[in-house]
Amino acid sequence: MIDIYIRIHPITFEDCGVLGGRTAFPAGTEMRSKTGKSGADFIEEVLHLLIRKSKRGKFIYPFKRIAVCFIDMDGAISLAYTGDGDIENNTYSYIDNKGNTGRIYSYYEIGELLSRRNIQLYAVFQQQDDGSFRAIGNVLDSSMRDNAEAGESSSVRGDRGIPARIFDAVRCLDLRGSCKAKVVEASDFHNYIKYELGEDFFIEAYDNLNTNSREYWLGRDYTKEKQLLNCFDLDDPFCDDYIGSDWKVHIDERFAEVLCKLTDSYEYLYIDNDYKLSMLALNLERVENGIR
Repeated sequence: MIDIYIRIHPITFEDCGVLGGRTAFPAGTEMRSKTGKSGADFIEEVLHLLIRKSKRGKFIYPFKRIAVCFIDMDGAISLAYTGDGDIENNTYSYIDNKGNTGRIYSYYEIGELLSRRNIQLYAVFQQQDDGSFRAIGNVLDSSMRDNAEAGESSSVRGDRGIPARIFDAVRCLDLRGSCKAKVVEASDFHNYIKYELGEDFFIEAYDNLNTNSREYWLGRDYTKEKQLLNCFDLDDPFCDDYIGSDWKVHIDERFAEVLCKLTDSYEYLYIDNDYKLSMLALNLERVENGIR
């Protein structure tokens, strides 16, 4: 029954918990395994293809934390990925789709798995038959583009006719992950701390005694606007762990959306290989044809 469901209803980025802004292949790209090659060997082959392309500058940024995910016909997944230093050491990690490494993961957990490992670039394929896999697509790619072509109001569209939500998925941090937060200012008054994230972004944390809470605000130098990121009761033990002892803060979906609001529409945001928030000017031609 699961097999039939997957064949009739192709899985999308939304199903997997990601937006598709950092995908390495256009939707519909097919990969076919050679006869006799094991699933693990095939995934390794595709992963090393992406590593070579990244080293040769084929992507917007030379990403090092890369992942390839294959969704089996029964819905289980296989994930091969590189972490810090893996590319230089010619190594990678692998999660077996049969649960041999601890448990069986499902396609709707892919976004969480990638975020937890701070993956910067990824490819997700869905099995079509015994030896064929196809890169998954995005629901927004079809429905929103169709609406735009039909003359839908420009208020829901980005630059050059690109639907706004797709545009933000490309230029925003759709994978999430950890980002370094350097302390640049501190004061005993209201337990104030200012953290620098990079690209003029900062977080201000202080105790609000009127509400008995610790507040974290995101801002950007040279602007007056600030956005409330999170707020914790002062008695909540987690309030002091929002930025961990390793001086990193996790960028989740809300965090990424706030970052996007504080940027210019042509800025492409990403966490670099050293976990610093970085930015490039967005090439709109690449947006229209995928980020490659």
